[in-house]
This record gives sequence, C-alpha cells and structure tokens, in this order.
Amino acid sequence: MPNKGSHLAGALGLAAMDIEGSGGDTRGFGGAAWVGYDFWVADEWSVGPLFRLGGTLTTNGDDDIDASSMSAVFLFTALYH
Repeated sequence: MPNKGSHLAGALGLAAMDIEGSGGDTRGFGGAAWVGYDFWVADEWSVGPLFRLGGTLTTNGDDDIDASSMSAVFLFTALYH
C-alpha cells in the first residue's frame, strides 16, 4: 500500500561462532525479526524507526560447548521512493 508505512520482516540462516580456547567453531542457526514504520516527509521521501531482534544458537559437539547470542537494535530509516 503506497500510502501506508508499516513493515514486518524476518530472516533465518546458518550461524557460526569462534570461541577462543575451544577446538573450533560452534555451528548452528540464527534468526532475526524486525518491525518498523515510515512517515512521509516529502513527495518522494519517508523516514521512520525500525526495531530489530536477532539471535543465534550454536553448538560444538567435540568440546561439548553450547553458545548463544541475542541482540536488540533500534534503527532509523530514510527511504527515497
């Protein structure tokens, strides 16, 4: 809808973490989800906030190591249409 600015998105993929002192990388899965809204500020420009959550779950079976990470990010977007 060209006159509405809300948006949702998500991503899934492979993840790897290097842990110092372990026998190698931990490998697993990661994902993210984000939501935002853009406000029209000119005929061809919109700006707005975007909030994104992301994380990973990884394991290294050789060293019996599990690792995870989490991030929360607040961003500002500017779009030229």
